[in-house]
Order: sequence, then C-alpha cells, then structure tokens
Amino acid sequence: MTKGLVSVVVPVYKVEKYLDHCLKSIVSQSYENLEIILVDDGSPDRCPEICDSWAQKDGRIKVFHQENQGLSAARNVGIAHATGQYICFFDSDDFVDSETVRHAYDVAEKENTDLVIFGISFVNEAGEERGREIPCTQRWVYVGDQVREELLPELVGKNPRTGKSAQVMLSAWRVFFSMELIRRTNWKFVSEKEVISEDVYSLLALYKNVDKVAILSEPLYCYRVNEQSVSRSYRPDRFAKNGQFYLQCVALCKECGYSDEVKRRCHEPYLANVFATLKQAVVYYGNYGKAIAELRTMINDPVFQSVLTEKKKDRDGFNKKLFYWAARNKLYFLCYFLLAAKVR
Repeated sequence: MTKGLVSVVVPVYKVEKYLDHCLKSIVSQSYENLEIILVDDGSPDRCPEICDSWAQKDGRIKVFHQENQGLSAARNVGIAHATGQYICFFDSDDFVDSETVRHAYDVAEKENTDLVIFGISFVNEAGEERGREIPCTQRWVYVGDQVREELLPELVGKNPRTGKSAQVMLSAWRVFFSMELIRRTNWKFVSEKEVISEDVYSLLALYKNVDKVAILSEPLYCYRVNEQSVSRSYRPDRFAKNGQFYLQCVALCKECGYSDEVKRRCHEPYLANVFATLKQAVVYYGNYGKAIAELRTMINDPVFQSVLTEKKKDRDGFNKKLFYWAARNKLYFLCYFLLAAKVR
C-alpha cells in the first residue's frame, strides 16, 4: 500500500553556509514519498542557485523564488502549494534525523492525529550536539479537552508553581501537521511584522481547532544554536514589540476561550523575549551610562512591571528570581550588573 504524500516546506534566506546540510538531511529521509517545497525569500547570497541545483538533482523538489517578505510569508507560500496529506516546516539552517518523517507519519496514521510533536537536539555551528529537549508530558496522546486544558499550558510555558518544564514549546519546526486541519481551518502563519514571536502566536491560534495530538520522545529535529546571538544588532523598538506580543497573546487566549492557566503561562515566552532584549541592550550600548538609561526606560514599562508583579509567587531559578526582584524594585544598577554578567 502506497503511503501518503508528505509536504516539507523549507523557507530559505541567507543560509548559504548551512543549506546543503539541511537539504541533504531531507532528501535522505527513510520515508521517501515527499514533496519538498523550497521557498527562496529573496535571499541575496548563493541560496537561490543552490535551491535550483538541488531541484535538478531530485524531482521531488519544487522551488519558488520571491522578493523578500519574511519567514511567515515564505511558510504560507509553502502551504499554498502543498498537496500532501501532512506538512512540516523545517528551517534552512537546521537539519533533521533520517527517521523524522517516517516516525511522525507512522504515529499520525496510527493515532489519527491533527499534530505530532517531537523532541529536539541543540547543535552548534558545526552540527555537533550540545543538548537535548526531550518531551516529558503527562500523556503521549491528548484528545479533545485534554489538548487545551492539559497540553496547551505546557506548550506555552513551564509550570509556574513547580518551575518544571514539560520540554515542549510552541514552535513550527518540531511539529508534523495534518493538512486536513490546515485546509479546514484556513490556517496560516501571522506575519512577524505584526507579531514578534509569530510561531507562538500562530500556533496558539491554531490550537482552538486541534482535537488530537501525539508526542514523540525522540530528538528528531536538530536545532542549530547561534552562539553569537546575544551580539546581534539591537533594535530599540523590540522591547515595545515584546509588550505588544504579550498583550496580543492574552487577547487571543480570551478570544479562543482558553483557561486562565494558559493566559498565565504567556508570561514565559514574553519574559524570555524581554530578557534577550535587555541583554542585547547592554551589549549594544556598551557605555555604562547609556545602557543604564535604556534599562531604566524598559524596566519602568507598565506591561513589564505588571507581569513581574503577577510572577511574585512563581518558582524560578535563583538568578532569574534575583533579576525579577531587582527589576520589580527598580534597582537599575543591580539589573545592569546581572545582565552584564550573563553576556560575558
């Protein structure tokens, strides 16, 4: 019996260094009935010709070239052209285990799921493993109300009462999607120009229509960590966008009828974004006085302060708890030194 077609969507932009490795891992899947959709999002390097070269070598590959529109737009082009029974979205600077699609497909077929979520490996620039995130959820299959009441909170953030994480997250690249679900709901990714963490927001919206999810414990996706990410160019508007993201997620939770627990756990992705932005500000300004002035403005932000107040009783690690206490009490100099110690 012929197994169903699986569409693999790969947005491509400025990843010349990693693209061959990514595509080799996809065309080498043990599950061969694939439709591989490469969306060149106006990449200014050699990526467009690399994509075309791979298409000439493997008839399963389709290439779409477009002017730069962003990650979400590229993924949505993939959705629009996908003809598979299932679909997955792999980032072009990462790579996957040779059994990724086969394992996910077999579980999806056996359990008749809308989504399959799998574990990940964190790798360095050279592709060497540096850690793993293996799901440790209470169930391996969630059905009906269990999806939104039990699984969704774990996907949004760690348990604030225990400080423990189920080692899962709202991220497109570690999920195997039913195309029937996507077509039925007309679901698409929201633009990162509208919502700063588009993966989280887009998947949060999707879950109101999800009826069954299976969890795989294997680390089937290899996520390449940019070890220099803290030194990326600081964008002064990013902090405000983080606050907007949080408020958008809270509003979406209300619109979808999610529990207070889901809304409470929206603190986690928001604060992760904020912490990264604060560290970037310290690196970017360099000058002690300028950095303190910028931190003062951000720490006084009403949204940030309201979340810190709500987190008072949460279980966090010592370093984060100390920083949150310092920020809540507006001890700007202590905040600066804590952030500076983290980025060195």
